[in-house]
Amino acid sequence: MHHSIRSTARRQAGSVLVNATIALSLLVIVLVGTELGYLFFMKREYQKTADLAALAGAQQLTPSGPTTSCQLARDTAAANAQQNLASTTIQSECGNWAPANSSETAPACFGTVSDHFRTTLPEINAVRVRIAQAPPTLLPFFPGTRTICVQAVAALDDPVAAFTVGSRLLRLEDNTILPNLLKAVGVDLSATDLLSYKGLANTSITPSGLLKALGVPISGDIDVGTINQLAAVKDLTLGGLIDASITALQNQGGVLGASVTILQDLRARLTVAALQTKVQLFGNDTTPGILVGLDSTGNAALNAKVDLLSLVTAGVSVANGQNLVAINDLGVGILGVQAKASIVEPPSIGIGGVGTKAKTAQIRVYLRINSSQSILGPVLAILGTGLDVPLIIELAQSTGVLTNINCQAPRHNATIEVSSSQANICVGRFHDMTAINDSNAAHFFTNNNRCSPNSTGVIPDTDDGVRRHALLTLLGLPLTVRVGLPLLASQTPVATNPPLNVPSTPPDGTSMATINATTIDLAQSISNIVDAIAAGILGDLLGQGVNSGTASPAALASALVGTGNGGKGKSISQVGSDLRNSKAAIDQLNARLTNGGLLGLLGGVLQGVGNLLNGLLLDPLADVGCEAAGLFGGASAVRQCRVNHVANVTLAGGSNLLNSLLLTVIDTLKPVLDLLSDVIAKLLAALGLSLGQTDVSLLSVDCGVAKLVN
Repeated sequence: MHHSIRSTARRQAGSVLVNATIALSLLVIVLVGTELGYLFFMKREYQKTADLAALAGAQQLTPSGPTTSCQLARDTAAANAQQNLASTTIQSECGNWAPANSSETAPACFGTVSDHFRTTLPEINAVRVRIAQAPPTLLPFFPGTRTICVQAVAALDDPVAAFTVGSRLLRLEDNTILPNLLKAVGVDLSATDLLSYKGLANTSITPSGLLKALGVPISGDIDVGTINQLAAVKDLTLGGLIDASITALQNQGGVLGASVTILQDLRARLTVAALQTKVQLFGNDTTPGILVGLDSTGNAALNAKVDLLSLVTAGVSVANGQNLVAINDLGVGILGVQAKASIVEPPSIGIGGVGTKAKTAQIRVYLRINSSQSILGPVLAILGTGLDVPLIIELAQSTGVLTNINCQAPRHNATIEVSSSQANICVGRFHDMTAINDSNAAHFFTNNNRCSPNSTGVIPDTDDGVRRHALLTLLGLPLTVRVGLPLLASQTPVATNPPLNVPSTPPDGTSMATINATTIDLAQSISNIVDAIAAGILGDLLGQGVNSGTASPAALASALVGTGNGGKGKSISQVGSDLRNSKAAIDQLNARLTNGGLLGLLGGVLQGVGNLLNGLLLDPLADVGCEAAGLFGGASAVRQCRVNHVANVTLAGGSNLLNSLLLTVIDTLKPVLDLLSDVIAKLLAALGLSLGQTDVSLLSVDCGVAKLVN
C-alpha cells in the first residue's frame, strides 16, 4: 500500500512538470509572437512615416527649378516624420526618378531594391526617405538585432499645361466664322448672347471631371486608347458632351450657375442633328480629337483646367459637319459676290507636358464673283460679256508646341512655339465643276473643291486639282485662267515672347497672344493674285496658255519661247514677230470692246495701243549673242538666254508685269481687275487678317502632384 502511494505521487509530480513546461512554452510563444507583432507593427509605422515624409518633401520641389529647393524638401520631410512618429531619424536625399533609370546600390540593410532613383542626374524631381532604426524595446531579454529598414520614394509629376492654338476666324466676335457656324446649327446669337457666351472662357472643367460625369472614373495610369473604346466616350455626341460639362460643373460646386445656364441654353437651341453629331473627345498627333496630348502625358494631365469656351468652340466645329457658312458684307460695286467658308478639321486643345502639340482649325474659304448674279447680268449676257471668278483660299492647320513650363515664377507661365501653316489661293475650275464655263453655284460651293498642293508642294493641273476656267468672256471671246499661288509659305516657328501667364481674375490679357508670321504681306498677296490672273489672260490671248502659278515676265517669256527647235525654243526675232501679229488681234479686240459698250458699263478707260514694242531692231543681234552662249552650254543655254532677253528687254515695261502690249490688255481689263482686287482685299479683311496670324491662349498650368513610386 505504501508503495502504491509513492507511485501515485511520482505520477502527479511528472504531470505538473509537463504542464509547467507546456505553459512556459506557450508563454514563450506568446512573448515571441508579441515581439514579432510589435516589430511588424513598428515596420508598418516606419513605412507609413517614410511614405508621408517623402510625399511632403517632394511637394516642395520646383520642377526644373534651382537645387536650393532640395534643402526645403529635406527639411519638410524631416519635420513631417517627427510629426507622425516622434524620435524618428530619417535619411533623405533629392534626385531624379524615372522608369528608365537604373537603381543605385543600396545599403545591405535594405536588400535589393529597384527604385529607379538616381542622385547623380542633374534634374531633381523626387525625394527618397530611408529609415534604419531600432524601435523602442518591448521585450529586452530576447537577443538579436531589431533594426528596421524601410524606404519610400516620392516623385513630382512633370508639370502640365493646357493651351489652345486658334485661328482668329474662330473668335466669338462679329464678322468671324464662329457665330455663323453656331447659326448653321441652330444658335443665332445676339450681341447680348455674344457677351454672355464669352463668359464661358472664365469657367473651367477638367478631363477627369468630364470622364467622371460620363461614368468613366479613372484610377491609376490613363490609357487613352482604352478609354476611347469605352461606350460612353466612343459614342459621345455633342449633346452628351454638353450634358457631361454641365454635370462636371455641378459636381465642382461653387458659383457656376451662370455657366450652367448658358450651357443649358446652348443645348436647347442646337438642332437635333447637331446634338446627335459624334464627337471624338481624345486624340493625338495622328488621330484628330478635341483634347490631345493625354496619351503621352498620362494621368498627370487629367486635372488640367480647360475653359468651356474652347471646349464648346471645338464641339460646334465638329457638329457643323463641314457645312459651308456664308461670309457677309462682301458686296462690291455692281457685281454679284458670294463668299462661304467651312471647317475642314476642327481645332484641338493641347493638354500635357513639354512637347505637347495643339492645332488650329483647318479652314477653306470660297469666293465667287459672277456678273450673271448681278443686276447687270442680263445686259452683259446680251453683249456676250461676263465675269466669273471662282476662288478658294485654303488655310491649313497651324501648330503650337509647348516648349517650356516655368514653375519658378510666382505666377506660373509657359512658352508656346507656333508654326504658321501654308495658305494657298486658287482660281480656276475645281473638282465638281463640270465644264470650262460652269457657272453653277452648287458645283462650286462643295467640300470636294479644294486648293491643296500635292506631295511635291505643287497645286496640280488635274481634275483633282485646278484646271483652266473661263474667267472672263468679252463679246463671246472666252479668256481662260488657272492660278495656284502660295499666299503664305511655311514659316519659321515663332515663340510667344514674353511667355504666357496663367489666367488671372479678372483677366489681364497676359495669358493670350497673337503670333504673326514673319513674311506675310497681304497687299503683295493681292497684287500677286491679280498679276497671275492678268498674265493668264494675256497668255490665253496670245495663244500661249500660260498656267504659271507665279506672275512674272519670266513666266510668260518662257511660254513665248517654248521648247521646240531641239530645246532652243523660238528665236527672239520670231517672238517679236508673234507679238506684232498678236498686237493686230488686240487692236481688233479693242474695237469690239469699245463698239460693244463695255466701256460705259464697267466704267473703265480704254487707252490706245500706244507705242509698239521697243528694240525689235536689236532682236537679231540678241539672237547672235544667244547662239554664242550655246557654244558653251548647249541648247539649254541658248533657250535660257532667249527667255531672259524676252523677259528683261522685249517685255520690259516699267511694271511688275509686261510692256506696252501687256499694258494694252491690262488697261482693257482694268475695271475687272480693280474690282477683283477690291473684293479680295475685303475678303481678307473679313477674315480678320487671319492669314499668318494665330491666337494662342494658355488655359492652365499644373506644376505637379507628388506621388509614391517604386
